[in-house]
Amino acid sequence: MTLEDETSIATRCCGRRTFEAFRPIVLGARLISVTGKLQNESGVIHVVADQMEDLSSLLLRLSE
Repeated sequence: MTLEDETSIATRCCGRRTFEAFRPIVLGARLISVTGKLQNESGVIHVVADQMEDLSSLLLRLSE
């Protein structure tokens, strides 16, 4: 999964257990918050996910 914010792009990676724990969010959400450890080596950024949250409901507020 590729994550993007106002500063850069990062790759989100996680282990099998984390993926299985958050599978419905990973496969079904349109907007996801990811919390985890940041790794930056030679300009390549990865977020090793510990927690994920479905924020898709916030997309409805974009039209406000």
